[in-house]
Amino acid sequence: MKMQTVLNHYQRIQKATAPQMEMRLPVIEQQLYTLICLEPCLVDNITAVYEHLHTFQATQGWLAFQSKNQSFTAGLPSQDSVSGLLLNAEMVNDQQHSLHIRYNGRSQWLINQYQYSMIETDSVDNNEHYIADKVKHFSVDHHLKSLNYLRFWHLDQDQGIEPFLACFTGFGA
Repeated sequence: MKMQTVLNHYQRIQKATAPQMEMRLPVIEQQLYTLICLEPCLVDNITAVYEHLHTFQATQGWLAFQSKNQSFTAGLPSQDSVSGLLLNAEMVNDQQHSLHIRYNGRSQWLINQYQYSMIETDSVDNNEHYIADKVKHFSVDHHLKSLNYLRFWHLDQDQGIEPFLACFTGFGA
């Protein structure tokens, strides 16, 4: 089955069941997406991690350290020596690429950069297209309001539609 067919079926079900349901089905974006993982790497020193962070040129994001969480909305903040080890980070840049960093507990960081784009039709019959929905997590930092993500759903031929990946898209209302 093609993802465009899945999207069409979902939208029909959503419209047909909306009047009878107390809770609505999640709103799925009207377009299909392509998703590319750019340059995944495993880094074993913090200096190389920060080189990736600076090369990415993030505009918004968050960093989780041993001793604090830090968000930013106007470019990457300067590094300090009291926050401890960087454990996780997610950020977005001007090209709407999403960067994810995860510490694996073995003195290594997994760094993944994702690029996504909308497509109008599912012209190729394969599993390389995704449907997506927007997810908001409320921020404990009230001036940020929410952490926004685009969650991608993948069609598995055995399991059906399942969540695949969520890309941080910025802070907002």
